[in-house]
Amino acid sequence: MALVARRGKRGARPLLALAAAAALGIALLWGLEVAAERGGYSLDPTDPMNYNAYALRNDSSTTLYVHLCSDAACARLDEHFDWITVRAGAAADEQVYWGPGDSAVYAVASDTTPGATRRCLVLDAGTKASATVDAPFSSAGRC
Repeated sequence: MALVARRGKRGARPLLALAAAAALGIALLWGLEVAAERGGYSLDPTDPMNYNAYALRNDSSTTLYVHLCSDAACARLDEHFDWITVRAGAAADEQVYWGPGDSAVYAVASDTTPGATRRCLVLDAGTKASATVDAPFSSAGRC
């Protein structure tokens, strides 16, 4: 009988070690999340705390179109997105991942046909914004 009881205790050791490792892993992840949040980030890439909110505001008197660019020079438009129609006086809400050196460039145009004249609206997301950032189309410059 004592032999059976001893084997039972030995069999529990791997389970106990596994449970301890799992608890340690959870504590480590929790600690990393707390540290990240203190810096203004979250480990969850979908967490809104990782993004700055921008109001892409059409401050002109005509309807304009805006499209996310694939690169800083806006040589190509991001194929994963479509043109967004923004009526005069209205705004389109966008979110940009923030962090040192991060930015997003949007093409602003009065026409969506290829070859149409575009201006570039650069959204600097190098630091965390505490509120929605106003980004008027009139601040767009040459691409």
